[in-house]
Amino acid sequence: PTSSVAPRFAVKMSLIVEQRQSKSSSLLCQAQGYPTPVF
Repeated sequence: PTSSVAPRFAVKMSLIVEQRQSKSSSLLCQAQGYPTPVF
């Protein structure tokens, strides 16, 4: 049931992490429509 909520939450959390590490990877993932990986 949380499959629709998890991606959105992961994107928000990953965006904050990616902004601190690298914006390029987050932009690539967003362009492809996939949630950014959380390191």
